[in-house]
Amino acid sequence: MRNLRKAKLMMWLMVLTMLVSVIGIVPAAMAAGDYTALKVPVLVDDPDFTQALGGVKIEVQAGALKEGDALTISLPDDITMPEYTLDWFVADNDPEIEFNMLYVPNYVGAGEDNGITADMVDVISVSDDEIQIRLNADAALTKDAYMYLYLREVIVNNGASGDAVLTFEAASNSGFKNGELVVGKIGTGDVTVTVIDQETSNSDFDVTIRIKENVAGALKVDDESLKFVLPDGFVWKTGFGYTHKWGDNLAGDFSINIEDNKLTFDFEGAPTFSPASFELVFSFEVSDETKAEAGDILVNVSGKSALAGSDELVVGTYGEYGGVIEIRGEVPTVLAGQLEQ
Repeated sequence: MRNLRKAKLMMWLMVLTMLVSVIGIVPAAMAAGDYTALKVPVLVDDPDFTQALGGVKIEVQAGALKEGDALTISLPDDITMPEYTLDWFVADNDPEIEFNMLYVPNYVGAGEDNGITADMVDVISVSDDEIQIRLNADAALTKDAYMYLYLREVIVNNGASGDAVLTFEAASNSGFKNGELVVGKIGTGDVTVTVIDQETSNSDFDVTIRIKENVAGALKVDDESLKFVLPDGFVWKTGFGYTHKWGDNLAGDFSINIEDNKLTFDFEGAPTFSPASFELVFSFEVSDETKAEAGDILVNVSGKSALAGSDELVVGTYGEYGGVIEIRGEVPTVLAGQLEQ
């Protein structure tokens, strides 16, 4: 009887051991891989230049990846990779992130070995909107694996809008997992133009204007990318000052053209890769006192770049301040108590 009880107890212990093993395995398989957006940039639907999606951190727990595992990554609708970017590069040290590539660092965190190395990974382009990451060896059993995907050159076609979502797909027995990740937001690119400094005068004026892109490529590469028109009675003076604030530095990539009261910012370079902000200092003067109206001087802003905010800016205040009263001719003698003199 005692032996029978002992046998039953051993049987139940074996069953419990198997259940614990299964319970321990299931969460591990479900949490095999994680995808994290390093940045979610704002993009514009303009196929005339390339733009960058946000980078993706791919993390897979230790022991999950094995030789033959593959992860297929599909780009969002209306977004493709240029043909010259379809040959992929896998880097294993700190690279210059300037093009489409997969970065597999040798070390992660506080100098810990990565569970995977660059020579264990192959990346191929399935099409111009789909890539596949393949393992040609087993990853380490005791170290988590880390990879970083960078799509720095993509084309956003006309009509694209909303969230830019990457789709991740893998076989059910793979160390990778299925998922989706927002890596960009497609909106309307526009330019904010504001006056930073202005003057009050009765003749000559200086004004500082700040120009800021809300997304890369918002400044259109064209003549009259921006146009500033003064009211009647005022004209722009030649010469200007330029100060780079942040983003792409446009020095040398534009020209300023003046025709009386009209000034144009002609953008001649390539579309910006990083949203640009800069300041321009212009001078203008009164050209016709009979037409120049006293008070705020409003400049009209337009051009081929889309504008955010008002299309009128106060660039100065005009008034006959500090004027001198002059009497011409002889000064008559006036006697008190007489009406006609």
